[in-house]
Amino acid sequence: MNYRNMERSYFKPLYISFIATYPPRQCGIATFTHDLASTVARLQGEEIGHGDRVQIVALNNIPQGYPYGDEVRFEIHAQKRMDYRKAADFLNYSEIDVVSLQHEFGIFGGEKVEGEHILGEYVLSLLSNLKKPVVTTLHTVLREPSPGQKEVLQAVCGYSTLVVAQSRKAVELLEEVYDVSREKIVMIYHGAPDVPFLDPAYYKDQFHAEGRKLVLTFGLLSPNKGIEVAIEAMAEVVKEVPDVLYIVLGATHPEVRRRYGESYRISLERMVEELGLEEHVAFYNRFVTSDELIRALVSA
Repeated sequence: MNYRNMERSYFKPLYISFIATYPPRQCGIATFTHDLASTVARLQGEEIGHGDRVQIVALNNIPQGYPYGDEVRFEIHAQKRMDYRKAADFLNYSEIDVVSLQHEFGIFGGEKVEGEHILGEYVLSLLSNLKKPVVTTLHTVLREPSPGQKEVLQAVCGYSTLVVAQSRKAVELLEEVYDVSREKIVMIYHGAPDVPFLDPAYYKDQFHAEGRKLVLTFGLLSPNKGIEVAIEAMAEVVKEVPDVLYIVLGATHPEVRRRYGESYRISLERMVEELGLEEHVAFYNRFVTSDELIRALVSA
């Protein structure tokens, strides 16, 4: 694809700052943000980290931060509220035209907790002091939020110029549950890697799944993924499709592991044993690279 031609035809050059987790931090939002920021940079004739039009404000979950690339211009320690205000000041005095906020419950700090959930209200200290337009991409839109989760997400949407939903259901929930105006919502599908078509059998041997039908769940493991529902369903699926194999690919989310250890993964493994599905469900407990993920997607 000729990104320079696309820039001339469709894209008005902008200075954009992304607020999110960012590699080398192991986090799905970090990977998403890197892919998105890299593409936006190429659309503007730059490579990420080798220009000024695309910049990153990175969220840290460890005191020492991470060895980021040059595109990261400011760092926020997630549990330091003052860092969010400082980030707003940094952006307000910068040449940035628009801010892209990647919102996911759990990556922002806060003092308020409901059940097992940190509400992440510190991000509101940033948004309430920001004088630049904000486009917020919502990575989770809950059907039944707690009162605090609903309040925080409504406030995030209120401070945003536009909000990006990644499915039609998310658009519906934003309107019906969170009272967000439809005029403020833009739907953009999450997307997937653009790779040539390959025979699924080509990579199945890496999962010891030759000749079997493969079902795949991928990404960092956390309780909100609903893996237990899929495992329960597999008990019925195998009766109709006896050669099926369900693969759960990905390490436990670092934040989940830090707070709860491997209790969720262990509960899933016990469930597999109780249902007698050891030959039909396999766990691959590691963080996978983009290339490894593509091979897994091709196999399914």
